[in-house]
Amino acid sequence: MHDGATCHRAKTASKSLGNKSINVLDWPGNSLDMNSIENVWELMTHEISNNKATITTKQELIEKLIDICHCNARLQEVVKSCSDSFLPQRIAAVIKTKGRHTKY
Repeated sequence: MHDGATCHRAKTASKSLGNKSINVLDWPGNSLDMNSIENVWELMTHEISNNKATITTKQELIEKLIDICHCNARLQEVVKSCSDSFLPQRIAAVIKTKGRHTKY
C-alpha cells in the first residue's frame, strides 16, 4: 500500500516489488492539504514560539503543550471549526476526485 509519493512509484521500486510478486493496492495520498491537524499544529507551533524563552526543559514543553490544548480558546475554536465544516467539505472533495488532488 503506497500513497502515490514519487519514491514509491519509482521504476526501481516497482520492479523490485514485481520481482517479489508483491501487489500494490491503489491508495489515496495522505496529502498535507487534506489533513486538518495541520491547522492545529500551526497554531500550537505559534503559541510555543511565543513562549520559547520561558521553556527550557522537556517537561516545561510538555506542560505548555497541555496548557495550550486545554486552555487556549483559539485552538479550541480551530479544532471545532475543522470538525464541523472543514472535514466534511474536504471529505466530499476527496470523494468527488476519487482520492486524487483537490483544490485544498
